[in-house]
Order: sequence, then structure tokens, then C-alpha cells
Amino acid sequence: MFLTHILYDVTGTVDPEIFETVSNIRNTLMVRWTYRMLNDIRRNTSYKSAIEAFISDQRKSNIDVVSVLDVGAGTGILSVYSAQGGASRVIAVEKDNTMYEICKKITGNIPQISTINCSSYDYDITTENIDLVVTETLDSIGIGEGVIRLCHDLAARSSRKLTFIPSNISLSGIPIQSHTLHESSFSTNYRTCIAATRESEGYCCEFIKEYMDVAQLGNPTTILSVTLGDTDYRLDDYVRILEMQVTTSGWCDGISSFFTSELYDNIVITSAPSFVKNNHHRMSCWEQGFHPLPRRRVSSGEVIRIKAEISDISVRLSWLQDSTELSPLLPTQIKLLNSNFTRSKLNELINIVPKIVDVSGVLLTEPLSHPQIKQFSVVGYVITSAKLLSWCKVLTPALCCQDKSRAIAEEVNRFSTLVHENVPWTTLPHTKLSNLIEVPIKQRDTRKSVEFSSLAPLSPTAFVYWIKLTLHSGLTFSTANEPLWRPAAVLLNVNKSVSFRLNLGVSGRSIAVHLKQIVVPIFGKTP
Repeated sequence: MFLTHILYDVTGTVDPEIFETVSNIRNTLMVRWTYRMLNDIRRNTSYKSAIEAFISDQRKSNIDVVSVLDVGAGTGILSVYSAQGGASRVIAVEKDNTMYEICKKITGNIPQISTINCSSYDYDITTENIDLVVTETLDSIGIGEGVIRLCHDLAARSSRKLTFIPSNISLSGIPIQSHTLHESSFSTNYRTCIAATRESEGYCCEFIKEYMDVAQLGNPTTILSVTLGDTDYRLDDYVRILEMQVTTSGWCDGISSFFTSELYDNIVITSAPSFVKNNHHRMSCWEQGFHPLPRRRVSSGEVIRIKAEISDISVRLSWLQDSTELSPLLPTQIKLLNSNFTRSKLNELINIVPKIVDVSGVLLTEPLSHPQIKQFSVVGYVITSAKLLSWCKVLTPALCCQDKSRAIAEEVNRFSTLVHENVPWTTLPHTKLSNLIEVPIKQRDTRKSVEFSSLAPLSPTAFVYWIKLTLHSGLTFSTANEPLWRPAAVLLNVNKSVSFRLNLGVSGRSIAVHLKQIVVPIFGKTP
């Protein structure tokens, strides 16, 4: 509580430096996608149903004692599902120290659950008669967090036949066209083509549906399929040649990949993008993999051949017989290389802006420390958005843990940060509660206030903002006008009101925001 109290000075204005420090600490302790996962009610109910179905089947077979191993337990939500579903004993294994402490606190008063702070590879599975292994060590393409090797290792070391949830994973790929996505992930500005992929994985992760110009050029093609815990599955790298049937003519900019996984007894989940038709439970918490390729024109009816280099944690895709050399680079660097901003002739801005404002929307350095900068402004809107809130805080109803849901939400939300970068706010359902707010900053360590009337009787969720720079030469630049930059957002914790006062503080490269209700006195009434 001490950190919460010292955030604000006596005027109610938040201290920018402490504000940023607390956010950085919370970001370090709790990975941001944890909130999206815990708020994905389809994911939660699918896992809960699968675990309950397995335990029920054991009971029908007159097996009264059921032991469950939860690997990569995180908050312990799968352990809670197991205990509430009737498991006799649950062992939650978590190697991350912070997540272990959270899991231990959440599950501490459930007698069936024991927590262990170690890797699954260090856990001696022979000491327990484990019946079921549950894990959610899945990424956007399913295999990126090492779930294949993890399950292979446990099955090989166990003296008993184990059941795994999930039981299998299938990875599929679809050829897609998207000039915008290609521009953000592939550059041909140099002799060597550069692909925005993780160096060790061969793909980047994107919410494909965010790109309005995405077109599906073919139907899904299976890249790999594996039964988890199958000790005969090869763990060494190998190459497959994929043949993909083109159903729509266009420019193939790359392959979008997604996983489909049967948890247990026909309970199936998938990370497929929304344009892929299927009857499975589509998860909202996972992005899709994107494997960028040099652009190639394809025609309906054509069969394109893709080389797939497959390991137990990654898949690299390339055109067959293509000698293009790909050098990994961060997606943000690729976007900067390909942007209209970089291609423009405003050399004065090119040498300044990327050093001051990151494409994720936050300041990299103090703007006024640059001699060319006359002033900068924080420009944005106060909005309400339940979807944005679900990315930043755990919502109790989504957890489906009966009486434990509130305890899990409260514990995890202690680590919720106020500052969020790279916010795709235009693609999220939202309502603006203010007109455009612009706060000019002409000197360091500034605190300013802006009063406004709410445009709708709703509770504010966040202040979404951009940076506007004004140079001494007269040039101005706003990240709001350049698609390369996305805004940042600061969460707000205030109830609905007719009027608000937005307090904004700037110190160095730290920006802090605090919103207060303005209480309007009502005259003419007898006290």
C-alpha cells in the first residue's frame, strides 16, 4: 500500500517518476498477456470442462483417487479447477518465483493442492502416482513454449501411463494477403531482405483481425500434428514441403499460422483467426503466428509449395527454392524502415522523432532535452472500453472458479500496471468521454490540469494519448497522424460523473495522469 500512497502529492497530482517506477516494477513481475488469458472465458470453461470430464470418467471406472499435476501452474487456476472437480491430490509446479508466490497464496487454503517452486524437468514424477497432467504452456502457434518436449519428458520419466490435457496439437497455415501486415513485418529496402521474426522462432505474433486489408487466399493446410506425451515423436529438427491450394487470386504476403488442440474427449480449442470457419471454441487471448514471405503473385487454382523447417518449439516457412536471405529484425524496426515517415524528405524529423517517441507510444527520452524541440504536447481522449480493461485487469466472472474467483482476481490485479503501450484502441469497442484534449508542455517538471464535461454517463476506463512535437524551425509532428505509431494509455480508476478534472504531470520522460470527479454543489436545497 505504501507505493500506492506515495504516487500522489497533496494536490492529488500523481508523481510522474514514481508512477513510471511502479508501472515498471509491475510489468517486470507480471507478464501482460496473463490478464488476457484469465479473462478468456472460453479458454477457462474449456479447460474446466475437460478436467471435470476426465475425473468423472475415472469415477465411472471405480477409480476413487485421482492425482493431477499442473505444470506451469501460473496463478493456479487449473489446479483450482482440478480440486473443485473432485481430484484427490493436485500438485502445482511453477518455476517463476513471483507466479509461484501468487499460486501459493491463491491455493493455500485448498487442502488438496500442494505448490512446488521448480521446473517440470526438475520435478521427480516417480514420487507420486500421477494420473493426469494439465498444462497451458501454449503460445500463438501452440508449440512455442516447449509443450511438446515438456510432455515428452514427463511421459518418458513416469512409471505410469499419463493422460495429458491438452491431448494433442495441430498447427495449420493459411496463405494471406495484407499489404499493411507485410509492410510491418518485411523490408526490401536493403540488398538483404529483412523479416520481422523472432530469431529463434521464425515467426512474429499478430492479431490478424486487426489488419483490415487481410484476405484469405487459401484453405488451412496442416503443418504438423502431434499427440502430447508420445515418446516416439521426433524431437530433432526436420523439413517438410507443404502444398497449399490457392482459392483466391492475389498477392501472397506470408502465411498465418494457428493451432487447434483437443483438450479431452472432443473438447477442442483453437487460436484460428475469425475468418477461418470452424465449430471449435475460438480463444480470444492468443494471437496468430505470421510468417512473412517475399511478396509473390498467386492465382486461383494454383498450388504453392512452402518449405517448412520444423523443430519442437518453432516453425520457419519460406518459398521452396527461394534463395532470399532473411535477417531477423524487431518488428518495430521493420515498421520504421517501411513507413512513409522514413521515406519522406523531412530529414530534420527523421533524425529526431524516433529518438524521442517509441512506436509503441511512450517517450524514450525527455523531449525538451533536445535543442531542436521548442515544446511538446500530450494529446488524447478519455475513453471507456470494457475490452481494453480486460487486457489490463482480471474480471471475476471470467474465471469460473466458484468462490475462489474473487480471490484470484484480487491477487493478480495487485500487479496490474497503469501504463500500457502499443494500444490498438481504434479496433477495440470504445466510447469517447471527452473531446480531444491537448496539454502543451514548454518546460520540464510540469503539472497541468484540464477540466471537461463528460460526453456520456459512463465510467472512464483510460486516457489514450499521443505525442505532438513542435520544433524551433516551425515544423510539427504528431504520432496521431502517422500509422507507424500507436498510442499509449493510462488506466483510470474513477466512477462516472458530469464533469472531470484531468491532472497531468511530466517529469523527464515520465508521463502520469490522474482523473478526478468535479463535484458540483447543488443550491436551493435545505441542508
